Amino acid sequence: MRIQNFMPALARVMAALMLAVSVLVPAQAAMIETEALAATPASGAARAVLADKLVALGVERDSAEQRVALLSDEQAAQVLAQAEELPAGAGALEVIGLIVVILIVTDLLGITDIFPFINKI
Repeated sequence: MRIQNFMPALARVMAALMLAVSVLVPAQAAMIETEALAATPASGAARAVLADKLVALGVERDSAEQRVALLSDEQAAQVLAQAEELPAGAGALEVIGLIVVILIVTDLLGITDIFPFINKI
């Protein structure tokens, strides 16, 4: 059997892997001490500020208010305190770079022909 018979299947597998990698989103969690939660002030003003921050980040007003309404007072205050540090779309650039590198390698190996300026090895 010729290796070229396997190329379409390999290309499909590579495309599926790239899609899977792009969909994965890193999850983060942290322990919250009870004393810190108890000391957190709960107020409607914090919720309004948090909703405004979400709107500023591109979330629609209704959706932002619904999201904030689902949080407890302590959670709203915590998210507000960490709003500047929380990742949003983190890793997207790395995933795109990884996909480009994979496509270049597959072009070099002759599996794909996406970049016409790359000569096959």
